[in-house]
Amino acid sequence: MTSLQQLSDQNYALPGKPSLYIVVGVSIQSIFQVLERNVRSLTLLYALYQGFQPPSLLFTDFSSPKPFLEIFLAFTRGHVLLAIVMLTSLLTALYTVLLGALQVSASFYGATTFTSDLACAVATLGLNAWFLVVSAAVGWKYCGWRYSGGTTRGGRRVINRDPVTIGAMMPFLLSSEKLREDLEAVRTLERKEKIRSLEERGRRYGFGWFRNRDGTEHVGVERNEICTARNGGRPHVWT
Repeated sequence: MTSLQQLSDQNYALPGKPSLYIVVGVSIQSIFQVLERNVRSLTLLYALYQGFQPPSLLFTDFSSPKPFLEIFLAFTRGHVLLAIVMLTSLLTALYTVLLGALQVSASFYGATTFTSDLACAVATLGLNAWFLVVSAAVGWKYCGWRYSGGTTRGGRRVINRDPVTIGAMMPFLLSSEKLREDLEAVRTLERKEKIRSLEERGRRYGFGWFRNRDGTEHVGVERNEICTARNGGRPHVWT
């Protein structure tokens, strides 16, 4: 059995009061909820930005009433970073609980000093390191691309709004003539049948600058067959 002295040796004082750690935990949780929402909205556009993406990407949906199923769907469909961000967002709830448990003496009414056990502190530090790594990965992959407007080599911006609302997404679709034609052709089919039908036709899609038949240029999601690569042949920039 562990002696009282050994238990005491595992405790050490922490600065601040318990309420401070709860505020920190809730703040981190809120930040990652916002981060997850933005990564969800950018993941598919970023994939389409690479060009020549299969039709299944147009119908990809990660929403599910079961959080862990969402993570599984994102991972199995190749969106590993999104799956990691979703998992991390769930872990922030555990993080908040651990921060609340750090101050074990807080349960003693009238306590003026607060101590923490080593295991809880190590788990909290481990989560801190994980949050930092995930944030850095998201920043490296998405933030520069998003806040530079997805600027192409020719300096033309492809993102000038946050794609998180219907109103923000509509301009990326309304001027896409060939995309609308493809979707209209499979309008009455079920999801799997739509994907199979478009794949049989050899359809591939991208996100960037495109030129319609009348010569007008627009930013959006469009079928690659009508496009010609520009700016050094990069597959995600089209006119």
